[in-house]
Amino acid sequence: MESFGHPQKFLDVAARVTRHTPVIAVKAGRSAAGARAAASHTGALAGSDGAVDALLAQSGVIRADTVEECVVYASALATQPLPSGPRVAVITNAGGPAILATDTAVACGLQIATLTNETTTSLRALLPPEASVRNPIDMIASAQAPQYEAVVTQVAADPGVDALIVIFTALETNQPAPVADAIIAATRGLTKPVLVCFMRTMTEGSGVTRLREAGLPVYTFGEDAARALSVMVRYRTARQRPVDPPAPLPEGDWAAITALCDTLTRQQRRQMTLADAQRVLEWAGIPVWPWREVASVDEVPAALTGLRLPAVAKISSAVIVHKSDVGGVLLGLHSPEAVSAAVVALLERARRVDPAATVVLQQQAPAGVEVIAGAVRDGRFGPLVMCGLGGVFVEVFKDVSLGVHPLRRSDIQARLRRLRAFPLLDGARGRPKTDLAALEDILRRLEALMVACPAIAEVDINPLIAAPIGSLTAAADARVTLPADGA
Repeated sequence: MESFGHPQKFLDVAARVTRHTPVIAVKAGRSAAGARAAASHTGALAGSDGAVDALLAQSGVIRADTVEECVVYASALATQPLPSGPRVAVITNAGGPAILATDTAVACGLQIATLTNETTTSLRALLPPEASVRNPIDMIASAQAPQYEAVVTQVAADPGVDALIVIFTALETNQPAPVADAIIAATRGLTKPVLVCFMRTMTEGSGVTRLREAGLPVYTFGEDAARALSVMVRYRTARQRPVDPPAPLPEGDWAAITALCDTLTRQQRRQMTLADAQRVLEWAGIPVWPWREVASVDEVPAALTGLRLPAVAKISSAVIVHKSDVGGVLLGLHSPEAVSAAVVALLERARRVDPAATVVLQQQAPAGVEVIAGAVRDGRFGPLVMCGLGGVFVEVFKDVSLGVHPLRRSDIQARLRRLRAFPLLDGARGRPKTDLAALEDILRRLEALMVACPAIAEVDINPLIAAPIGSLTAAADARVTLPADGA
């Protein structure tokens, strides 16, 4: 494919089709990746190719990077039953190719099956002492057609094996055609997927043609077989996704947000101040750590009556976009005197650039997992919602996941679980589990904000402090951007 004429219609149709038929897509133009000036982390990370990834993932479509990869996946999906799970057994007559296939399988999220004692005992009786009967099963170079048939039969019958990769390397001591016939005989009527690798034997008379005529996909390299099998497992999981309607968009004070956007547009301002951005979040129903805005040091005592110390002081300006670049954030203010001194210092710095700058005083958030949550309006795909590992290095690690409107609850949950950092949210290494329901609600509210308020181009919440259940998950900083002139 080169483009999407109507992304939302594609999403609707493809989501229904992929529940019974696998669809593989190769999207041309990947390198064009949204090369545009973005005023937020979300805008910088949510390139057009990210939107394509999100659209295909939500619709259950399998994405291939090349036409060759498309054929690798299709040859397995078109001929084999889907595996019931991720546990794979690798059978070979040469150790090196099996180890490479095993490495690829693990890297792609498959599990190397643990064979039962009954299976390993029967394999030991079939194979010479030098052979390895642990998975991967190395029958060694002397293996002939009878060993292939017997071993494949035994391993396929193991209840702990969901799929098989069978590798054959042609040597002077064996003939490929009889081995091909043996594999066909062992897999006839089998309900588990079997992917075959015939190395150095892809010529006529090698048995490859007979394998393919028997409905077995044949690869030159075991790594391709492992990648194809991992796609089959992912597709089975995608096909089992819940059939849930798009998540209902929550209510918010959209009129107040629209009025603010109209005012800023008339003033030809594209960037909201920090104070205005945090008001927008609160009007959208997104929790924000307790805060107050002050325009002078005289306002500090009244502001502190609603805040607990320690506090954080931040410049709030529509001109100074990156506060940290000008020393615009001061942490760990443990006394009213420290807060007052911080306000004086920040106003002096900020008003050299922006005479209208103020300071936001905010209750310092406790330790937690720093998440970025955001949304951006894409000209072709509509509102995109993003979540990921937050903090100052978000554009370095790029551990983010995008979702395309309209989002279902299962889509939002899948976006979170797709993150490499998800174990941090799920209680890795004894950490308390974060309140995933609160994160899901915030992502739904970001989607609602973009739908209800077309005047908003980008929203960043970074960091969003993800807290355990029973504690407050809330925004500690925010940025809201309006469309550029002519956008």
